[in-house]
Amino acid sequence: METKICSGCLIEWEMEYYIKNSRGGLSTRCRECRTKTFNEWKDKNRDKVRENKRRYEKNKSEQLR
Repeated sequence: METKICSGCLIEWEMEYYIKNSRGGLSTRCRECRTKTFNEWKDKNRDKVRENKRRYEKNKSEQLR
């Protein structure tokens, strides 16, 4: 199997531990590092996350009508 080194934890992982990015390739960070980074961002940006959730729910409820 092919492997790749994560730019976050610098551990060599098999390709299945990476998420595909929007350009069709693989992300530079493994799933574990991406999750950790995202959770840290969510903790620092609680207001932004809350506002995005409200906006999403409002748009979704309008679509269902």
